[in-house]
Amino acid sequence: MKDEFGRFHPIANLIFFIAVIAFSTFWMQAGMIAVSFVCATVYYFMLKKSEGIKYFLTVCVAMLIASIVNPLFSHRGETILFRLPTGNPVTFESIMFGLLAGVILGEVLLWFSMFNNVMEDDKWTATIGKIAPTISMIITMVLRFVPKYTKFTKKTRDIQVANGFDSGRKIKNGMQVYSITATWALETSIDTADSMKSRGYGKTKRTNYHNYKFEIRDLVFVLWVIALSALILYMANVDKIHTFFYPTLRNKESVIVLVAYIILCITPILINIWETIRWRILRSKI
Repeated sequence: MKDEFGRFHPIANLIFFIAVIAFSTFWMQAGMIAVSFVCATVYYFMLKKSEGIKYFLTVCVAMLIASIVNPLFSHRGETILFRLPTGNPVTFESIMFGLLAGVILGEVLLWFSMFNNVMEDDKWTATIGKIAPTISMIITMVLRFVPKYTKFTKKTRDIQVANGFDSGRKIKNGMQVYSITATWALETSIDTADSMKSRGYGKTKRTNYHNYKFEIRDLVFVLWVIALSALILYMANVDKIHTFFYPTLRNKESVIVLVAYIILCITPILINIWETIRWRILRSKI
């Protein structure tokens, strides 16, 4: 399935991810955390398919570690389940707090993975190229450099293995690969700087070209995200949603907030599903 949401204007993509990631990060509310994680998982596999299983398992391991660490070091809460060999209690409240903190970590990692997949280099340039050209250039160069750095590191390691330099000296060979890669990175940065200088970078005002047009559907989508976000913020402001963990677990949720948040998180999924259905209908008429 092609990501139709990724074809929206970069500003629309950026506003959506800012809203979802902000709500996922700063709200320790059980219902919203569950909604965000489920929608992030569905959208993630919609984009990555089977190729994303390895990263998803890594995220699950990180979630598990984060969930276990909290009850081992935080002993607050009234409901004592059992005691550790050290005598410190493990409480139900600390377990729930660690579990939700782990899920927050997982969903944020998934949302950022999709954010990186949707917001490509040219979209960053189109979004902030005119407002902050220097920042746009730095972000673009960093996003381009990271995969090149990773690819060169793997290539260097493979050459070391092919030459038989990896037997019994893992740490030494690892340091050698790092040294080679770091040297290559410094030389590449110098070449890039010289190339930019020879092309006259910084002499005159930069021009900015992109092939993205802010269409009516982008405007509708942005207004849609803003309206849902405003509703969620308003309901939170009047204290309709909160989750307290200590000294005892207390959860207060608003059906309106959960429905609004579900609609917000599921919007890209619905856009892709609708585009797939529309394409099949049009293809059947050929």
